[in-house]
Amino acid sequence: MKKWFALLLACLLFIVTIPPVAAASVTASVKAGSGTVKVGNTVTVTVTHTANTNVAAFDATVNYDAAVLEYVSASGAGVSGGAGVLKVSYFATAAPSGKSHSFTLTFKAKAAGSSKVSVSSTGLSDWNLNSLGTASASTTVSVQNPSLSNNANLTELYVSSGSLSPAFSSKVTSYNITIPYSVTVLTVSAVTADKNAKVEVTGSKNMQVGKNTRVVKVTAPDGTVKSYTLNITRQENTGAATDTEKEPTADASKVTVGEETRYIASDLKGIPLPTGYEQVELTVNDVKFPSVQDKSRAIVLLYLFNEQKNAGEFFVYDTGSMTFSPFASVNMQAGTYAFLTPDNTVAVPEGFTQTFITVNEKTVVAWSFPGQTEPEQYLVYALSPNGNKGLYRYDSVEGTFLRYVADTTVAAPEPDEDLTEEPTPTGFIDKVKQTVSGWAERLGKGRMIAIAAGAGLLLVGLIVLIVLLVNRPREYKH
Repeated sequence: MKKWFALLLACLLFIVTIPPVAAASVTASVKAGSGTVKVGNTVTVTVTHTANTNVAAFDATVNYDAAVLEYVSASGAGVSGGAGVLKVSYFATAAPSGKSHSFTLTFKAKAAGSSKVSVSSTGLSDWNLNSLGTASASTTVSVQNPSLSNNANLTELYVSSGSLSPAFSSKVTSYNITIPYSVTVLTVSAVTADKNAKVEVTGSKNMQVGKNTRVVKVTAPDGTVKSYTLNITRQENTGAATDTEKEPTADASKVTVGEETRYIASDLKGIPLPTGYEQVELTVNDVKFPSVQDKSRAIVLLYLFNEQKNAGEFFVYDTGSMTFSPFASVNMQAGTYAFLTPDNTVAVPEGFTQTFITVNEKTVVAWSFPGQTEPEQYLVYALSPNGNKGLYRYDSVEGTFLRYVADTTVAAPEPDEDLTEEPTPTGFIDKVKQTVSGWAERLGKGRMIAIAAGAGLLLVGLIVLIVLLVNRPREYKH
């Protein structure tokens, strides 16, 4: 018994005297040169694992955007795969002398844009096969194409609640927005200056009380990136009756037009586009939808299906108020005029009577001019080719538009005090003069001279005839 007790005591003393081993830890870092590369060139991405001991083995997964980058080669580790996912493995053949290990990946820039290169490592261990845990890191590679447009500006930026401070400008990239407690969802609508630029909205649209952040990222065709940051403050609950929670919209394509529910088409394949329009991408309710715009980019159309989703048509989308109007338009030499549905801010002059007219089989709101029983011209609310909204005089027969300017009455000019009336002719000579003067005004000076000359010749002829008759020899009868 004493023998077993002595053995157990010796084991305990041995364990206590073993020096403690520090817990191993490891970190990863990813660096991609300058972070910017031109299409056709290559970029090297370096991945480094650092620990408080040597790094002898690991497995890693590398993810990247295959539409932007193409994997070429690697060094410092075994790599397989492609098309956006790489599998990396490493096992040291001799005891490492340092506390870090690096391997490099070479990519070729395929297309303009940006790609996140992320690394997730597992199975990290030292030379003694002690586990080092896991590690992850990432970086972003921007690819630019100098032959394409570098315009990454927005021309319009709207939010569904609150207002931007300061007022929107394409040059201002940071805004503050305050929304009441009752607003739980904030949607963003943006229009790019270049129709081929791409928009991505990040950050949750579900608003928490206090600070929230949403970022509108614009990528130009050449790969240039510009971000607009929205710093949103949702106010505290004041306890007012209006502070009620609103459920987020489940379907981003669901919109309201008047009293109808409609759905934005997610694909325009097979849908004929209006003449003079081209398809572009538009962000509505934080989701990208296909839209069509005219060359001036003043008119934005979205194709909306009915509630049953078995029929649809194009509607004019007002990016400012996020409202819709039936698409009825007239093409003129100056461009396309689109009829809009007026709201309560449209001030119609007094005396006009509201009515409805049909344009290209669409019913639109119009006003008839005062005193017209069978009008052919109407006052309408429309959007001009250069983007101006306002009242226009619309000729329903000719199909033309004229910017409406309120009619004004022009007073007749006052008579000149220096003017005196011509005296009324009383005598025979005066009446003859007046008659001759009237003839002169009607016939012209040249004709009056010709008539006078003809009359003179006729008079001379008569005199000669009379003289001849008087001096004719007489016959004597015997």
